[in-house]
Amino acid sequence: MVIKPLAANDKKDSTNDYSEFELELNALIRKHFPHWDAKNLRE
Repeated sequence: MVIKPLAANDKKDSTNDYSEFELELNALIRKHFPHWDAKNLRE
């Protein structure tokens, strides 16, 4: 059950939400498949 929504400023640093594998995979996808318009997870 949801008591109250989280505030936007309670969110941790965005790069800490992803594993190193996910960040590397994201970089690989952005490099080889730019037409997919994947966002940069490190920003």
